[in-house]
Amino acid sequence: MSVFYDIPILIPILTFVAIFLFVIGVNRYFRMLARKGAMIDKIREAGEGTLRVYRDPALIEAEEKAEKRPNPLMNLFSFIGTRLVSGKDEKQRADATSGRAKFLNAGIRHPNAPAMFWGAKIFFTVLFVSIFIFCRLTVLRLAPAEVIFLLGIVAAAIGLYIPEIWLDLKIAKRKKMIFRGLPDALDLMVVCVEAGMGLDSAMTKVAQEINLTCPSLSEELRIMNLELRAGKSRENALKNMAVRVGLDDMSNLATMLIQSERFGTSSSKALRVYSDTFRSRRFSLAEEQAAKIAIKLMFPMIFFIFPSLFVVIAGPAVIQIYQTIIKQ
Repeated sequence: MSVFYDIPILIPILTFVAIFLFVIGVNRYFRMLARKGAMIDKIREAGEGTLRVYRDPALIEAEEKAEKRPNPLMNLFSFIGTRLVSGKDEKQRADATSGRAKFLNAGIRHPNAPAMFWGAKIFFTVLFVSIFIFCRLTVLRLAPAEVIFLLGIVAAAIGLYIPEIWLDLKIAKRKKMIFRGLPDALDLMVVCVEAGMGLDSAMTKVAQEINLTCPSLSEELRIMNLELRAGKSRENALKNMAVRVGLDDMSNLATMLIQSERFGTSSSKALRVYSDTFRSRRFSLAEEQAAKIAIKLMFPMIFFIFPSLFVVIAGPAVIQIYQTIIKQ
């Protein structure tokens, strides 16, 4: 049993840590490549109107083929999820696709996103259970049945909830980006409306101006303008934008604009009042975060800074006392 507690239990833990760090490294590498490509595309789109550069037709065709090239992993997730959802009745299928609002909050608008999500959950569950079974047959032979059962449940739960955690992190990151870019967008909107532009034209102009600083908010404004051009009312378009973003501040902005249009009040005054209110709220949130710094610094000081200070201050005295006692 001592061998079991010393070595075998460390092997699956180290294997999981290595796989986890490898997945994180690969994810960050591909995200860096995607970010670089997105920045190049934005610069290229911004320069198309002012600078015309000759491009080889063969190069353009190769780029279009690369953009249309399917992702094998996403295709696998879609195949598994489609098989999973298609085998259910209508009620269960509606439950499986009812979380589309979460995908919209994360900026994922692919029509097959729920199927890919469920396919990813099944794939990672099977993957982690397979890794656990491999460890069970190689290094966990002496483990009790209770420990094996508990570790199997933990491995399946980790694989099942990894896509959930990834989706929640993506939603939180996008909401934070939109929350940071909303004050500047409101200021630009106020300037455009007070300059004589209509609200729809002002939103179109703001979407163009903040494309580089806050692409998520710019995309949402563009989608709202497309809905307006397609024939939807401004009230429905604003409500849809609030649902896609998922922020309370965006819902309040949509409600304010809807009420100003319904009651015939000035949109510029309403936007200015809301902009001032939103900045005051941001200032209050910043003060709240600053007040929490003292409590958050307590744990690093107790566990890292105070022991170092204690060793530096009391170390020489302890050594002298020890040497004195030994000499006596």
